[in-house]
Amino acid sequence: MANPNIPNLCGANPNLNESLSKIEELKDKLLSNIGHILENRITDAPKLTLKNVINSKNIHEVSHMIDLGVAQKVDVVALRFFQEDGVYDFDSKIVRDEQYEEFKNTLGQKVKEYEYKKYESDDSFIYNYKSSHINTRLHGDV
Repeated sequence: MANPNIPNLCGANPNLNESLSKIEELKDKLLSNIGHILENRITDAPKLTLKNVINSKNIHEVSHMIDLGVAQKVDVVALRFFQEDGVYDFDSKIVRDEQYEEFKNTLGQKVKEYEYKKYESDDSFIYNYKSSHINTRLHGDV
C-alpha cells in the first residue's frame, strides 16, 4: 500500500523533477564550498556560521541544523527565534509554548551529545557553548 506521506513523483510535472534536482545540486555545491573554505583557509577567518531563524514551521529541524554544523565543522551554529509576526502573508510563525518545551529538550540532548559546556562571551547571544571534543561552537538567544 502506498504511503500518503511520501510524494509519488511518477506522474509529476517534469518541471517539479527538474526543480528538485536543482535543489539537490545547490545543496551539494553549498556543502562543497563550505568544505573547501574550511580546508584551505590558513587563519581563523573567515568564520563560517550556520544561522537558523527558528519559527513554528522549522523548529523540528534544530537537531539536524546542529548536526549539520558539527559534521561540516563550521565555526558556529547560531540559533535565533523568529520575532516578528505579520511580516509574511501566511499563518503565524511565532513558536508556540509546547514547541518551545520540545525545543529545550532537543537542545539539552545536543548539548549532552556533543559535550558542550557554557562559557562567557562578549557577543550578543544569551547562551554560548563550546566543546573540548569538537570545534563548532553553539550560540543562541533562545
